[in-house]
Amino acid sequence: MGGLVNVLGVVLSLGMPIIIVIAGLIYSYRRAQLRQQLLLKLAESGQPIPAELLHPRSTPRSPLRAAIVWAAVGLGLIVFGAMTDQRPILAAGFIPLLVGLGLLLVHWIEGRREAPRTDAGTPERLP
Repeated sequence: MGGLVNVLGVVLSLGMPIIIVIAGLIYSYRRAQLRQQLLLKLAESGQPIPAELLHPRSTPRSPLRAAIVWAAVGLGLIVFGAMTDQRPILAAGFIPLLVGLGLLLVHWIEGRREAPRTDAGTPERLP
């Protein structure tokens, strides 16, 4: 009985990410299929097709949000490892913390690069 529980624990813990990815793919496929059916029905009936259906808007994820989440997970692991005297957990907390800080640095650098310059592209006098 104990061996069966161990095997199921390993199989489910390793198989769960695969199941989650497959479920996400099935969801996005079904959603695209329903959108295509709606487009076909609108075209057959002669009704105008809204631009939102032809070009669905994707909401971009903010790199700042990802940076904050990664850093918070890292800090949480570090605090948990320090409180329970678990040095491996404390050390592992630095990985997501540094990933979060790296993403924060990328966000800061890209923000400085995209900042509008007042002197760029404006000639002092026109010919």
